[in-house]
Amino acid sequence: CVVRVERAEAAAADQLHLTLPNAAEANPNEELPGLPQATTSALWLVVIGSRVVRFHLTPSDLHVADVGHQAQLTREVMTVHQRFRSDVRFGSMGARTQVVLSSLDVALLDGCALADGAVVCVDPLLGPVPLEALPSLRAVAFVAAPSLGQHTRSASVEPALLDGPLLVAGPGLDHGDAEVEAIANRVADAVILSGVTASVETTLAALTTSVVHFACHGHVRPDQPMFSSFQLADGPLALHDFQLLDAPPTLVTAGSCDLGGADGTAHNVDTALLSMGTRTVISSSHQVPDHLTAMLMPQLYASVFRGESAASALAHARLHPELDLVAQAFRITGADITFQGAAAG
Repeated sequence: CVVRVERAEAAAADQLHLTLPNAAEANPNEELPGLPQATTSALWLVVIGSRVVRFHLTPSDLHVADVGHQAQLTREVMTVHQRFRSDVRFGSMGARTQVVLSSLDVALLDGCALADGAVVCVDPLLGPVPLEALPSLRAVAFVAAPSLGQHTRSASVEPALLDGPLLVAGPGLDHGDAEVEAIANRVADAVILSGVTASVETTLAALTTSVVHFACHGHVRPDQPMFSSFQLADGPLALHDFQLLDAPPTLVTAGSCDLGGADGTAHNVDTALLSMGTRTVISSSHQVPDHLTAMLMPQLYASVFRGESAASALAHARLHPELDLVAQAFRITGADITFQGAAAG
């Protein structure tokens, strides 16, 4: 077991591109190489061979634990994912779902107390872990990332000067227009594109803002993430179209989009956006009824535009008695973001 953990530690260090400090020489006042300044710790669940190994990096130490057999844990993850997905669709969490979430929480995170500012990376081979719904993470202002390297790159993107957000409502949603209008009522200088004005050409021309919110259906291409798209009035806006922009938005939110997918592959979309230079992506981990998203998003934006970080705002929503379930179905990927000087509308 000791040998396996040592090999796992070396393998993870190589993949994370970290120079691990000597424990005896570690200075608790210095950051562990590889952690961005604002990141308090990093937790990574990685599949090595047939095992799942957990690495918990802090500014002064690295804790390694063999969590268990990958096949067994993946089955448990998929069971939890499917139950939680069903509960979100019907707007109520069942007692059995709470039990299996607690069980998965203990299996994956037992003994790891994460604080605000943490980043969590999950190996895709483990499956779509519903991180935000795990009891020990619900109150934590954390972000997810496909890798610590991507988190570091995202954290290096300086937030642009905050201007009015671009709010795009696509066709086919009963509450899409109401969602963007409610957001516009909570923040200053919002620009709304809806109905026939929410066309591909008009949206691309308006994508000069630092914040863009899509309240529209989406189509995921797991095999070609750059061809995943948002459905607009006259057709799809593909992710590769963002490459036409002079600069990508700092914050992109996929509000009512059906990007949750059945197997968690939707987060390939997040990775594609991050790879083009977006700092922060807020998106659903599951299919979320648009009337629930329309309740969450105005509250979330109001908090962010008052100067609260996105991760903190979402963590607070996960504890709200009326927003908790839908908030647990949304994820912040990349790096956290705080806009200063924002004024609420």
